[in-house]
Amino acid sequence: MPPWLSFLLWLGLLLFLVGASWLLLSACGLTWLGGRPSLIYCADVRAQAAEGRAAIVAEQRRALARRDELARLQREIVGLPPCPIVVQVEPPPPVEEPPIQEPPPEEPLPPEEPPPPPEEPPPPEEPPDLPEERWNEKDISIMDGCWSLASDYRLQDIRTRKIKTVASWEVCFDESGRGQQKLVLSDGTRCAGSVSADFQQDNTLRFDDADNVPCSDDSYIFQREITCRRASDERAECTSLQPETGQRSRVTLTR
Repeated sequence: MPPWLSFLLWLGLLLFLVGASWLLLSACGLTWLGGRPSLIYCADVRAQAAEGRAAIVAEQRRALARRDELARLQREIVGLPPCPIVVQVEPPPPVEEPPIQEPPPEEPLPPEEPPPPPEEPPPPEEPPDLPEERWNEKDISIMDGCWSLASDYRLQDIRTRKIKTVASWEVCFDESGRGQQKLVLSDGTRCAGSVSADFQQDNTLRFDDADNVPCSDDSYIFQREITCRRASDERAECTSLQPETGQRSRVTLTR
């Protein structure tokens, strides 16, 4: 190896050692103060180490004091009388009392209904128009009042042979059986005349025209004989006969 190369290796090694030493000392706080090197960190570390040792000593003293206090308390506890044993007893379950049943609310009484109005006596029954007993007794007063045609009734004109229908026929009697009649024909002709009624031996009622019945068109109805039998309390079935012509008709009269 050439001598110059050996020299360079030794020089490099020396520079490396110097640099490493400088870095190591810099970690300990080596610096230049006032033109000379000074170690500031190492001094602080020593101070901190001294403070740490003092703190450790103080803590050891406090630990000894706590140990002495603990021993004293143990001695006092040993001298105390024994504590009674407390046994926890569960209370008995509560007795459930039956719920108090309140009486149901009283229902309000319904309002008193007003007393019903007094019943009016029924109207008196009207006597029948043709009571059977009085008919059989031939009491002509039962005919008192007006009677009307309740069936078909036709008349024939003997001159023209035309048949005319009676639109209405009303016969009104008094208590003695005397009365008046009015007829209205289908063509508007009006006829009127007197009439009388009486009971016959065979228990029929007969009423007759007093004469031919004059009409408003200067014609007349031939005198008739009308024989009636009682059909009910309200109705009589009659036969109308014209003796002059021999014509007969059946009619119904009612009150």
